[in-house]
Amino acid sequence: MKIAVLIVSLILIAVSLAVLGQTVAPQKVFENASVRVEVLTLTPGAGTGRHQSVEAEVGIVVEGTPTLDSALSHQILQPGKAYWLPALIPHDLRNETDRPLKMFIVLLKRCD
Repeated sequence: MKIAVLIVSLILIAVSLAVLGQTVAPQKVFENASVRVEVLTLTPGAGTGRHQSVEAEVGIVVEGTPTLDSALSHQILQPGKAYWLPALIPHDLRNETDRPLKMFIVLLKRCD
């Protein structure tokens, strides 16, 4: 019985870790009254989910090839490329490849 409980516990831990690997939490690296800069890392198969922000957004790809879907376009971006989205545009970023993705997200709060 103890072995069965141990095996079930290990399976639950493994499943939990797999789900956590799909969770997206950008890391804020800079913020002031005008701009917020985040680093977004997506594991293979992960995505941000459809979302929008009140700020205009610029994304700059460092590693990997993200897929960007919005009402404005469907793009597959390469390292060194960037995109711009106006505020309040619903969009989704996904890593549909088998390699990790890393990019900078710049949210423009106000333009003085």
